[in-house]
Amino acid sequence: MDEGWAGLHELAEASAAGAARRQQLQSAVELQNYQFNTHGVELGQSYSSDAVCPGRERRPGPGT
Repeated sequence: MDEGWAGLHELAEASAAGAARRQQLQSAVELQNYQFNTHGVELGQSYSSDAVCPGRERRPGPGT
């Protein structure tokens, strides 16, 4: 547990190690960006085309 707190403290430091840790964190967040903001999910967008969902009579609702 102490290692975790040390990492958080280092993240806030005005040092080369702190800058490196912030860069690592930023890179990790950018890697997740696609998952968090993909395909219009946050805007509730959907497609109603047989090319996207062939043979369905009705499209699924949110959370389906």
